[in-house]
Amino acid sequence: VDVSKSKIKRAKREALDAIRGVDAVQYTCYGIIVKLSESTIQGFVECRPIIGLDGCFLKTVFGGQMLVAVGRDANDMWPIALAIVQVENRENWCWFIREMLDDIGGLASTANKQEFHSYMKRIAEIDPKIASDVETANEWLSKIPPQHWCRAFFSVTSKCDIFVNNLCESFNNYILEARDKPIISMLEWIRTRLMTRLQTKKKGMEKFSGDVCPNVMKKINKQGKLARHCYSRWCGANEFEVDHFLDKYVVDLDKKTCTCGMFQLNAYPCCHAYAAIADRRDPVEVYIADCYKKDMYLKCYSHMIHAVPGKKEWVQTGCDPLMAPKIKKKRGRPKARRKGPMSFKDPSQQEKDSHVDAKIVWSLVTTKEHALNLHIPI
Repeated sequence: VDVSKSKIKRAKREALDAIRGVDAVQYTCYGIIVKLSESTIQGFVECRPIIGLDGCFLKTVFGGQMLVAVGRDANDMWPIALAIVQVENRENWCWFIREMLDDIGGLASTANKQEFHSYMKRIAEIDPKIASDVETANEWLSKIPPQHWCRAFFSVTSKCDIFVNNLCESFNNYILEARDKPIISMLEWIRTRLMTRLQTKKKGMEKFSGDVCPNVMKKINKQGKLARHCYSRWCGANEFEVDHFLDKYVVDLDKKTCTCGMFQLNAYPCCHAYAAIADRRDPVEVYIADCYKKDMYLKCYSHMIHAVPGKKEWVQTGCDPLMAPKIKKKRGRPKARRKGPMSFKDPSQQEKDSHVDAKIVWSLVTTKEHALNLHIPI
């Protein structure tokens, strides 16, 4: 059959419109604001008090972006809130965060600081001041508050040592299939998947036999292997002095602290604390925070996203219907996504690049192992 490409495209568009709905029409069904589901709020209360924020582009004809907020449950990721906006800017982010904080009840409240200052001095020695108009790596880093990029200054309240936004990236990938759908169809797709996800995760954890969530237990077991290189000495009470290669660390099992900073930051034993715990022959689970336990995970997932009836049963808000945004076509060919300075290439290509910015590389230095393994071209 001789059918033109344009006719095939029109037929496909009509079929998709019949299945998923029409973009412009769905905007008229969209309320001014959709409050967070009560189950996501109640569940987040049981999570660790840390929130990741990120935005992703939508692939519809009207464009726009989705802003997402993701927390950390006892084992992995907990979606908190999402919003659709035309552009990702300060105004829309402020609105999104205000609405989220109104619902969850306000803001959610190190490694070794001495080592941090030592390595900053080392950076200054490697990259000395050569001219008044040339900024050194140390000067560039000093302008950035260290709590934004160095674990030594992270808050111990969140019980989390991550300083990348991988959780939000994971959520963006999770909803990838929905991002080219009309707005109501997209939100319904996300709602139904999250509704099922909560129950699937809950059922899976109920079958788990351990007391500590599996992902966290893998990290603790890794610390146990590193503890083979540690030698602990009992000082009295629950205080230990731990040798780790050429360094010494002080571990207090009563306070659950280590001078390396990772025990109190992560709220589970570091390798030094693990060695002290093994010396006492105590079960390691005693020194792991409740936020990592199976009971807390199930408490988090004890809530549910309730079923929603069909469109005929939807409640009318009484608000004026929204109009679909104007389509703005950019001139010229679409530009490829520009990678940021932290988006390194594959290792083989990375070694070939001779012009590595010392400032960017040194911003990653937070541990002695990192510092010793970096070769900075100056």
